[in-house]
Amino acid sequence: MTHAGNNPVVVFYVLVICLSLRMASPSQADPVFVDPINDTFGDPIFSQDIAELDSRVTRETVTFSVLFHNSISAPSAVANNSVVGFIDLDIDMDPSTGVVSNQSRFSPEGSSDLGIEYFVDLFTELLNVGQVELVDTSTNLATATVPIEFTENSFSVTIPLALLGNDDGRMNYGAIFGDVRDYSDQATNPGGPVATTIPEPATCSLCAFNLFVLLGRRWRRTEFAAAQLRYPKKCSSATDGPSLVRCRVDLEVLNPYRTL
Repeated sequence: MTHAGNNPVVVFYVLVICLSLRMASPSQADPVFVDPINDTFGDPIFSQDIAELDSRVTRETVTFSVLFHNSISAPSAVANNSVVGFIDLDIDMDPSTGVVSNQSRFSPEGSSDLGIEYFVDLFTELLNVGQVELVDTSTNLATATVPIEFTENSFSVTIPLALLGNDDGRMNYGAIFGDVRDYSDQATNPGGPVATTIPEPATCSLCAFNLFVLLGRRWRRTEFAAAQLRYPKKCSSATDGPSLVRCRVDLEVLNPYRTL
C-alpha cells in the first residue's frame, strides 16, 4: 500500500499550501532597537532607562512594546517610577511632512529625523486607567483612546490601523520617556518596515484545514484500493459508480470499524 506521505501528488499539495501561507502572510523583520543600559540624560526624580523598542503588525493593528532596564509603573499608579512620555509615529516615512516630533522637541540630542502625523501620549493614562490617547498632529486633538498594558518592566500599546488612516503598518517611529519632572531616555526605530508581520490565525487555520482535507481524501482513496485487494469478490466487478457504492457498503458491513 502506498502511504500518502510518500505520494508525489500529496507532497506537491503540501508544498503549494505552505507556499500559499508564506505568500499570504509575509514575514518582514524590522530590527529591534536595543538600547544600552545607563545611557540616561536629564534631571528626573527617577531615570527611565529603555532596554528595547519593538513593534508588531497584523492586518488590523500595530503594537508597540517597550522594555526597560528598570522597573516601571503606570502613570495612574502615581509612583516614583511611573513612566510618562510619547511614542511618535511618522506614518508616511517622510521627515518633511507632519510636525516636529516630541522626541526632537524634548531630547538633548536634537532632531530625530521624524515628521510625525500621530503620537501616543502616555501622560493621559493618569486620567483614563489602562488607556492612552492617540493624537492627530494636524489638529493636535485626540482621535481615540487605545489600550496600554503594563508589566513589571515593560508596556505595550495596540493601535488599530484604521485609526491611522488605514495605514499598512510601514512607518518610522520614535519614543522619549521619563518621569513627571524630566525626560531621561529615548529610542528610534532604524527605519524600513515597522515590524514583523504576524500571520493571521484565520489564515493559518484555513491552510491547515485544506491540508487536512487533501491528505484525508488521499488516505480514503488508498484505503479503498487496499480494501478491494482484501475483498476481491466484493469489488472486482465494481467498475461503475453504482457498483462502487454497493462495494463500499458491503465492505463497511464486513468491517464496520473502517471508514472507506
